[in-house]
Formats: sequence, structure tokens, C-alpha cells
Amino acid sequence: MNHLNSANSFILVFPLFSVFAIIMSVIIVNYISIEGVTNYFKGASLTIIYLLFVAAFFFSQHVTV
Repeated sequence: MNHLNSANSFILVFPLFSVFAIIMSVIIVNYISIEGVTNYFKGASLTIIYLLFVAAFFFSQHVTV
């Protein structure tokens, strides 16, 4: 039995929108936290950006692979 060609095999194919959101989240958090000092404005900015991501995922079309 070959597990690489079975119907239940695990593949690493993710939707492009999810990959974009993860990469942008990492870049934004890295940019914000690189100084080591933060304030309420940066925290509020991060919260707004993440709420935009949530809204984008909520209203996007769900594509199954």
C-alpha cells in the first residue's frame, strides 16, 4: 500500500489568501516589535489590522482544495 498516492494523504496546498494573511501578519508584528517599545497607538493599530483580517476572511469566498 502506497501512502503517498492514497486519497487521504496530507498535502501542503493552502489558499493564497491564507498564506498572504499569515505572511503579512508576521511582517507587521515584526515591524511593530523590532524596537522593543510600544504604546497604545501601536496596539490599537494591530487590533484594527487584525480585525480587518477577520472581516476579510469572513466575507471572502470559501474555496476548497
